[in-house]
Amino acid sequence: MKLKIIARSISLVIVGLLIVPSLPSSGANASSSMQMNTMQQIKGMPMQQDMMDRHFIEMMIPHHQMAVTMADIELTRGANADVKAMAAQIKTSQTAEIEQLENWYVQWFRDEPKMQSMDMSMVQELQSSSDVDRTFVELMIPHHQQAIAMARMEVVGGGHSELLGFAQKTITEQGQEVQQMVEMLHSMR
Repeated sequence: MKLKIIARSISLVIVGLLIVPSLPSSGANASSSMQMNTMQQIKGMPMQQDMMDRHFIEMMIPHHQMAVTMADIELTRGANADVKAMAAQIKTSQTAEIEQLENWYVQWFRDEPKMQSMDMSMVQELQSSSDVDRTFVELMIPHHQQAIAMARMEVVGGGHSELLGFAQKTITEQGQEVQQMVEMLHSMR
């Protein structure tokens, strides 16, 4: 299970590296210089930015849909009031974000989003769990971390300011939720 999560995270990074053009380095501070150069060069490449924005939305919508599905399972079968409150918050916020992402996609790309397929093993694991509260938290932490990784790539390579703001908000809010869930997990022991 954890290996699948790591594999998915690595594939997201690889996709990001394929989208972001490779640049020559310039000596001692190559990594920070390269990051700055990459950001400056991408900002001047509308086609690259559009590709990144499209891909980000096409990945984030099904990712959010999976979180909503998992939240529904927690709300139906969970017993811990704090975990259920987190699930309700996730369902509310991510349902609204799905609608916003779909609207932006149609507005900017004049097409319906072409969704990426998601591995549903997390949903299946939660459905079969005898401790839904613990399993929900254990699965939602890496799920949020994946969203944060995707959002970081969007911040570096995206073009639409609204989507960049969305990505930054995702990094901040889901980072805070990860911290809350880690604390919940520790209190369950």
